[in-house]
Amino acid sequence: MVLDLTNFNDHPGGKTIINSYKGKEITNAFVEKNHSNDAKEIIKRYIVGKYNRLKEFTLSEIESINKSEDKCYITIAGNVYDLSNFNDHPGSKSILMKYKNKDATKKFKEVDHSQHAVQLKKKFLIGYLKD
Repeated sequence: MVLDLTNFNDHPGGKTIINSYKGKEITNAFVEKNHSNDAKEIIKRYIVGKYNRLKEFTLSEIESINKSEDKCYITIAGNVYDLSNFNDHPGSKSILMKYKNKDATKKFKEVDHSQHAVQLKKKFLIGYLKD
């Protein structure tokens, strides 16, 4: 979402904290700070639009990108995830690499992923598969 915080002067951290995020994607920072429900409601008043940072991919584009050994783009439920720099998978990086150029939806659902893993997945979302 795009926010216009020009006239928002009530942030506990002051205008300096607001200004430090000008022009930046702040979703993760906002979530990580565990803002109160009141803050979540207040911020809704300042929404001025949507920002879609997601790219549309074809399967052939993903296959082309994945030709590089250090790239690991995976699809799950029509979404594209760049796991190239995700080295903390409990099952190892090699598990992820097995699903390059494959739909990993079934396997992701079969494995009993924690709620943390489900949330972490959002961090790596870069796009979606073109129909």
